Amino acid sequence: MKADASWGLHRALVKALEGDQKIKTLADIIGPDRGATKSASIAMGAGTSHAWHSATFDGEEHRLVLELEADEQQLSIRALAALVIERLHDADFPIPGHALIELQFECSETYAADKNGITRCRMFFKALTVSD
Repeated sequence: MKADASWGLHRALVKALEGDQKIKTLADIIGPDRGATKSASIAMGAGTSHAWHSATFDGEEHRLVLELEADEQQLSIRALAALVIERLHDADFPIPGHALIELQFECSETYAADKNGITRCRMFFKALTVSD
């Protein structure tokens, strides 16, 4: 099996989200830090990768989790999640040394606002990659 595609896939996803103007407009920040002036954030959560191959190709199946947080008084978490799905579901972007075969939204979990007024959403995606 060739080099792991998960790090390249992670970087490509972050770049795709950071470059999306609709998401930037809706959520003041894309990234793991929540500051006092930020209304929302998107961060990569836990994920898994495992071999997916045959006699003719080497590949990996990736399970990805995105962690969204939003101040419910300023932003609808569901609107942000919809934009993330719009940007990533069936997306195609380069991953050095690999090809992205499929990227699919699978499901999400949205939680009620906590005592600080922060609403959280976990989004689950599946990706298939093959080595070049």
